[in-house]
Amino acid sequence: MSITQVIDAQLEAYNARDIEALLRTYHPNCVIEDASGNVQQTNREEIRARYTKTFEVSPELHAKILTRIVNGPYVIDHEEVSGHSGRTDLLYAVPVYRVEDGLITHVRFIG
Repeated sequence: MSITQVIDAQLEAYNARDIEALLRTYHPNCVIEDASGNVQQTNREEIRARYTKTFEVSPELHAKILTRIVNGPYVIDHEEVSGHSGRTDLLYAVPVYRVEDGLITHVRFIG
């Protein structure tokens, strides 16, 4: 599976709010950071907790890719997100994914 296919599978699972399919795209020890590099999650179980809660409060959650850059093992997406926590406005996210051996090993969310 190519690195973009991994990210596409992650996005498809996210939009379907399918926690098990989402977790299959992450390395067991994946690290997720905010824009400043503060660690938010360090493994699949912490990622499970984060997204389970997000999916529960956001039944209309949907993200779409506006722009994508691929550079080596990195995929940088500019995403438009709707339906987050019942909000009516759109959110914009810029996740920087590192994919190794078919799994997401690191994510930094910018913005």
